[in-house]
Amino acid sequence: MNTYFSQTELQTLLTQNHQEWKSLIQSRCRPLSPISTAATAQLSTLSDLKAVVFDIYGTLLISGSGEVGSLSAYESRGQLHFFNAFQEAGIIPSLSPEVFNGVCSKFYEEAIQTRHRELKSQGIDYPEVNILEVWQSVGKTLFHDKIISHSISAYDIILIALEYELSANPTWPMPHTFETLRTLFRHEYIMGIVSNAQFYTPLILDSLYEPSLTDFGIAEEAKIWSYKLGYAKPSTRLFASLLDYFDRRRGIQPSEVLYVGNDMLNDIYTAAAVGCRTALFAGDQRSLRVRRENSLVQSLQADAIITDIAQVLQILGLSFDKE
Repeated sequence: MNTYFSQTELQTLLTQNHQEWKSLIQSRCRPLSPISTAATAQLSTLSDLKAVVFDIYGTLLISGSGEVGSLSAYESRGQLHFFNAFQEAGIIPSLSPEVFNGVCSKFYEEAIQTRHRELKSQGIDYPEVNILEVWQSVGKTLFHDKIISHSISAYDIILIALEYELSANPTWPMPHTFETLRTLFRHEYIMGIVSNAQFYTPLILDSLYEPSLTDFGIAEEAKIWSYKLGYAKPSTRLFASLLDYFDRRRGIQPSEVLYVGNDMLNDIYTAAAVGCRTALFAGDQRSLRVRRENSLVQSLQADAIITDIAQVLQILGLSFDKE
């Protein structure tokens, strides 16, 4: 496969076929429920807060694998996610499903590791790949090695990436997210997102959330996605543009921002490092990451611990608004 598709070309296809991608996501997603943890909620009221910012995977979205982008989590159950993704795109490999899955997994991991090394050599502390670039590399290698019989189009790259993600990491809105976001919006709290994510993350949210996050008052400038920046949490760079936006447009300082996430390192440590208040979401066994073996969080405490997204309202002294 000699053709390299630019991000502009791929983004055009994403935009032009938005409804098609949305319909695909809706057809693949099924209701999930969080798995209770042994955590105890700690719900001290936090005052002087004007903004609430959320993580996505494991916080606003139930994540079947526990997190986004983790190959070990995705492939640990012995499922043929790679083979199935290509098959759904109408591309039948020359290898058996099991062998192809192993080969493709190897190429996928190598492409990610290669890109990580490149980004680290540029001084990026916690690099984030663009998964569409990874899939282009995988497709090129598969074609070169004659494992697939024809080159992959830009449309196929998006379709395979989506099919793989939806199969390997099923998602569903966390209970009480709609009511919580609606109540925060009605009480004029400014909201935002800082998330390790890929191109499909906004698509999944748009497909599963009705009304949309924009309807809840979350501005595009307040949605920070790691794949767009090339940095991943726990890099504090993801918070920089959001906090700048809050300051410029709203006059909100970091100490007036509550960040809610399920990972003590990626979420609580990083948000606290830039001066935000923090709430650890400990409501799902799949995604709760305490990480006490990490020296950065061994003595760190979140300002609050919640086991239900609705408890964000209790921290702020609010209750669900009636319709």
